[in-house]
Amino acid sequence: MLRIFFDAAQQAHDDPTETANLLKEWGYNQEYVDIFIESRNGKYSYVSGDQQVVNMHDYMDKYNQGVIDAALEEYRQDYSK
Repeated sequence: MLRIFFDAAQQAHDDPTETANLLKEWGYNQEYVDIFIESRNGKYSYVSGDQQVVNMHDYMDKYNQGVIDAALEEYRQDYSK
């Protein structure tokens, strides 16, 4: 997640508006963009690093919990002896 965001920010010359637009061009939805960038009164800014971490965890919990659970179960089956 972070690599994609940092790649977009670098290509956008660290401009939050351009970063958001680039992520959308790459096919990421607004919910994904909102992890890293916020809009207030039409002005874009980067979300603080601490809040980005919280947002990423929330996003992962919402969309990837099944994948994480399956990986943990596979690990338990392979290494529980």
